Amino acid sequence: MTDKPQSTLQQFIRYVGIGGVSFVLDFATLTLVVSHLHASVLTGATAGFLVGATVNYLLCLYFVFSARTLRQHRMVEFWIFVLIGVIGLGINDTIIYACHSWLPALDYRAGKFIAAAVVLIFNFTFRKLILFNNRRSDSAVQVEVAAPLQQLP
Repeated sequence: MTDKPQSTLQQFIRYVGIGGVSFVLDFATLTLVVSHLHASVLTGATAGFLVGATVNYLLCLYFVFSARTLRQHRMVEFWIFVLIGVIGLGINDTIIYACHSWLPALDYRAGKFIAAAVVLIFNFTFRKLILFNNRRSDSAVQVEVAAPLQQLP
């Protein structure tokens, strides 16, 4: 595996780079779906976002985050990562829709750039705080998950 940065700033810089790769795939998918498949802007935005989010997850695990709160619970980690991405998708689509509807002179692709910046900051912040931090260990998560189960009859 590659050396992963320890400081939040170094992680954010790598996250931005990976976000750039993910964004290119996202943007290409959006453009393909809208321009060539003649689907709606929101369908294209959603398809692009999902492609970008999948690539982002895989690259983040390999290049960015060394501390993993849920290392022993990979499926839980993945679904929380996806949930944060879905919230980001809602932010993404809302911004693109608002730009496209309320500012008709503004091309939908310009709205995508605005949405990408907002979602980048949102996703990094919440993924770092919830999934990839040094403050919580697997044992702490196991206790939190197991405690309610022990109270069952």
